[in-house]
Amino acid sequence: MQLQGKNWKIEKFSERDVPELVSLFEKDASIPQGLEFSRKDVRDLEDYFDKVLDAIADGQRFYFIVRSKICGALMGGISFIQEDDSRIWERSFWMTDTFRGKGYASQATSLATAWMFEHGFASEIREMTRHANTPSIRLKEKQGFQMDGLRPGGEALFRIDILHPSNFIPQHM
Repeated sequence: MQLQGKNWKIEKFSERDVPELVSLFEKDASIPQGLEFSRKDVRDLEDYFDKVLDAIADGQRFYFIVRSKICGALMGGISFIQEDDSRIWERSFWMTDTFRGKGYASQATSLATAWMFEHGFASEIREMTRHANTPSIRLKEKQGFQMDGLRPGGEALFRIDILHPSNFIPQHM
């Protein structure tokens, strides 16, 4: 898998990444809340990443690390979770504060999403975003995602499907 931009690359998440991620998540308060784990202590994070690795091994999840090609720093992560043995996946992503607002999330999520479609894993990709998260909503709209409704908690549900591939607009590097 060779997904990369000028200054960054996407790698498949592996067990060797866990210590670095645990350390980063403990130190960086800018990583979005709402990720599916508690950040109360390191053990919770280790348990979370163990579950991620199990889901990857079961084929129910893809988790990618976005890393700087210049300094090797971990920039962010992109996750796809399969819904009910279908080809429908839910996408989520995060970027560290240092790398936000520079287009890296847009480029990396675009390439990873295209990879999911091109390799036949996905027929549809969904993503939920808090309605107030304007930058995330703009990113999805630029990529061709359509808002599909609002959830009771105020989260907007976006989706894009392979039946309308012209909807997906990859961000070229």
